[in-house]
Amino acid sequence: MATERFKIDMSKFPRLGRIYESLKTLPEFQAASPQRQPDAVH
Repeated sequence: MATERFKIDMSKFPRLGRIYESLKTLPEFQAASPQRQPDAVH
């Protein structure tokens, strides 16, 4: 996600970090990732 791609420090937002860590394990969340879209620019 953008926080990892742009190396954003999320330590000030622990709740959001926990939510993200939980969501990124879901197949639906992984499939919706921008990197997995057919027109993604890497």
